[in-house]
Amino acid sequence: MAADGVLRVSGNFPRVPKSCKDVAEPFFKCLHTNGKQPEGVSDPEAGTKAMVKCAEGLKAYNECVDAFFAKKPKKIFRVPEAYRVRDE
Repeated sequence: MAADGVLRVSGNFPRVPKSCKDVAEPFFKCLHTNGKQPEGVSDPEAGTKAMVKCAEGLKAYNECVDAFFAKKPKKIFRVPEAYRVRDE
């Protein structure tokens, strides 16, 4: 859950590291099952309703995935000279 109280998926969504598979599969299954719109009915809130129903799985998924990627060093690369901003 975000600091403002809104349910949000991790910035790493939909990635699933092997160590998070046990947490991610039930969450994705819940999201898939509850996030469908009824046939022929437009429901723009379907995704939000699914997130509320799957909030426990969402929290577990976000914690696991964020912890995994926080441990991995970020790849650093140098921007090519042609794309650098110059102060003149």
